[in-house]
Amino acid sequence: MKIAFVCNEVKPVPSVEGGAVETLVDLLIANNEKDKKVHIDVYSKYNEKAKLKSKSISNTNFYFVKSNSKVDKIYNIFNMFFRKLKIKKYFSSYLFNLVGILSKNEYDWIIVENRPLYIKEIVKNSKRAKIALHLHNDTVSRENYYSKYVIQKYDKILCVSNYIYNRVVEVNEKNKDKAVVLENRIDVNQFQKNEDNIYYLRKKYNISSNETILLYHGRVIEEKGVLELVAAFNKALTENSLLRLCILGNVTQDSYGEKINNIIQQLPVDKVIMMGYVEYEELPKYLQGADIIVLPSLWHEPFGLTIVESMAMSKPVISTAVGAIPEILSNNCGILIKKNNEIIDNLALEILALVKSREKQQLLSENARRKVVDLYNAEKYLEDLINKLDK
Repeated sequence: MKIAFVCNEVKPVPSVEGGAVETLVDLLIANNEKDKKVHIDVYSKYNEKAKLKSKSISNTNFYFVKSNSKVDKIYNIFNMFFRKLKIKKYFSSYLFNLVGILSKNEYDWIIVENRPLYIKEIVKNSKRAKIALHLHNDTVSRENYYSKYVIQKYDKILCVSNYIYNRVVEVNEKNKDKAVVLENRIDVNQFQKNEDNIYYLRKKYNISSNETILLYHGRVIEEKGVLELVAAFNKALTENSLLRLCILGNVTQDSYGEKINNIIQQLPVDKVIMMGYVEYEELPKYLQGADIIVLPSLWHEPFGLTIVESMAMSKPVISTAVGAIPEILSNNCGILIKKNNEIIDNLALEILALVKSREKQQLLSENARRKVVDLYNAEKYLEDLINKLDK
């Protein structure tokens, strides 16, 4: 089988600049490096570091596609016009340059990573290949004007969760057979306990052994509920002074970031530690140093990769019952709270209750790690993808 992965114009593959979608494509490439099952071509945004790194990969061919920022400024005006008038088109210099290269090659499957409206140009240049949409976000749903068109045009839609699958099926029940669930994966060998890192956070930030470390990791933006977490921590601190909150991620320099900083400044010094961004390779040792991971997302998460990473590290997780999160934390693998007007109070109560119960922490941790190894292990990611395409 010959497969082309069409990546988008935001970040390159190999994922030298991070990115959840790009990291997942890396995992598929890595599977094929260990055991070559298919011929893989990757179409990626041009990047010198990515191009250099690609030379160390034997079983994948890379096509690095350049774009033109001046032309894209004009195209963006057209795209705004298309959205307003509900025209099913998308223009970008990256896409047009990409299909020019793509049209010279033949494939069994072309897999478009998270860009539904690429289909119109790709289907014209695919030489009768089957085309799949790897859908990582809730963008093919009843709320989007192009959804029926997209489902009709693609031969297969690979949904990262049951939540996304159900949203796709709601659009058009007649084409539900085109949609299948292919859950996101992580490298469980990378995300596992390492005795050398047990005290990493405590030593780095001078946190005493009798304090409980709560940790958030991910983007520090409004829909991730970080402001609500800091407010809940403030409440919990009045009941338990032996708490620390570590926030791993860059705080935005806007009104939202200002609100977070204002609450933090009202708290005792060093109770909230802002750790900024760390490289993905460094993430496991930060997670290992935490006692409890708190990820109170406010939007309908299509999957929740940060939750799975935390679970893989055998950490108890507190999150919210939105999007795909309930299916990930099912079977007693974490604590879910409702997203409602009482979210801050309820979050504070759940934090305090879990801190008090070592037995509950242990149970959640063991269940979480077991589930990730069984369901979200990257070891057979490519094999599962191939099976889903043939289904």
